Amino acid sequence: MVLQNTSDITLERMVGNGYSADKNNGLRVLFVYANTAGDPLVPVGIPQLYSILKQNGHDARLFDTTWYRSPFFDTDTGNRERAATLNIRRTNPEDVGVGFYNVDIFNSFEKVVGEYKPHIIAISALEMTAKLGFALSNHIRRKGQVIPTIVGGEYATTSQRLVFQYDDGDRAVDMICVGEGENLFGQLINELARRNPSEEKIRKIPGLRVRDSTKTGYSEAKWRAVI
Repeated sequence: MVLQNTSDITLERMVGNGYSADKNNGLRVLFVYANTAGDPLVPVGIPQLYSILKQNGHDARLFDTTWYRSPFFDTDTGNRERAATLNIRRTNPEDVGVGFYNVDIFNSFEKVVGEYKPHIIAISALEMTAKLGFALSNHIRRKGQVIPTIVGGEYATTSQRLVFQYDDGDRAVDMICVGEGENLFGQLINELARRNPSEEKIRKIPGLRVRDSTKTGYSEAKWRAVI
């Protein structure tokens, strides 16, 4: 689904007739793994969610930021810091057949979104990488592709207010997953994929917070939450 502007991203619109004309074949979910550059971290949550989606007839792809330079991470700082503290052995990525892409991360993400046409974007992020994930969402929204976006992971669970406060006119995040996401994400995607999704059922999914306000900033009165 591509809506025309950020004010269209409400739960009412998401479950409405305009949600998706081709969702009878399952939904397309684009996972975004926001990682520090060159860092040897493995996201355990995304493979679990991917398995759940496939079992329920949906499709998914992954956009991994690890080997992209960005305004937030332009070198393999995390890798070097871990080597300095003897957590890992210092390795030159090119020696093992990997290395940084010589392309712009935002243009690459825009291209992936344009080709895959996801119904929903799911960002997995830590506190130190969340702004990169949000910036990717903001970029495609400024280009006119406003796709419902949910964020999960430690940061979304422990710092809900900060996730909601990170905002501008483009609204990077529409939903957050609080706590473990296996049951939540499966319920959300399956319900959205139905011919007539139920807003009431979605609001009752434990751990899901949905943004309904079109205003910036965070206020309890402007958010509806089910936790």
